[in-house]
Amino acid sequence: MPEAEGLRYRRTVRTAQFEIAETHLSTGDYATAIKFFNRLNLLDLAPVDRARARFKVAYARLLAGEDLAALTALRSFIEQEPVAEQNPEARFLLATLLAKLGRHDESLQVTLDLLRHEHERVTPNASAWLAWQRRTGNQLANQFYTRSDFMGALLLFRALAELDAAQEWRLPILYQIGLCEERLNQQAAALEAYGEIAKVAGDKPLPMIADIVRMAAWRADQLGWFTRAQVDLGELGPPPLPPAAVFAPNAPSAQGLAEVPLPGGPEQTVEPAPAGASPAAPAAPSAPAAPGAPSAPAL
Repeated sequence: MPEAEGLRYRRTVRTAQFEIAETHLSTGDYATAIKFFNRLNLLDLAPVDRARARFKVAYARLLAGEDLAALTALRSFIEQEPVAEQNPEARFLLATLLAKLGRHDESLQVTLDLLRHEHERVTPNASAWLAWQRRTGNQLANQFYTRSDFMGALLLFRALAELDAAQEWRLPILYQIGLCEERLNQQAAALEAYGEIAKVAGDKPLPMIADIVRMAAWRADQLGWFTRAQVDLGELGPPPLPPAAVFAPNAPSAQGLAEVPLPGGPEQTVEPAPAGASPAAPAAPSAPAAPGAPSAPAL
């Protein structure tokens, strides 16, 4: 067989193997999908195809409920395929799986590693990295807040704030940082966060963040009153945190605003994202505004 025909034949076989494996994966026959993807790894694949097959094995194990096997496969993939297109998605899946297993410290570390990961911004998958950073950080930070791990949530929100200096991204994150600081009884730090919102927004904030600026000003006024009353009386507790919805940019595009999962609201079940799908910000439950607090209209 001529060399050109041999190459064409091997390429056809690889394509067919991928299609068969993908079909089994999409129909829920995860065991067979894993078998076919593992077979692909035995072939002479290009690095990008080998990384894709390895990721699909880990993803299929996750969908099959093989949590510990998926955990091992995801860790191995992240370590051995650092520049693969699927690497940030694998980190998201690993972080959410660890959270599901109750291994919250490990989940926090995986998420922080993703948020702090330095990658070349001009590479073709730079936007995918940023999208998965935003989705993973936002989802896990709100989960930590919901389970009253305010220090973990604070660490994640601080890392999220460094991803983008744009007002429509940074200011909503600063507001959530302020809420975390309040929960940790760090009133001075909370006031600093709310003050930075007012400083950055200026006299004419962008329409999409006007509600955030207004709510931050209200929180700052309440904290100022509390601080003065505490000095006078020494017995008052901090003002109640508002259950009003908090807004953050819609991941991954950050076009417009979407409600973030409500701090203190019902915990959401973490479902693995479809492999290769564009990450999107999770929806927030609606809640009434606290008495006396400014309410944010749903977008």
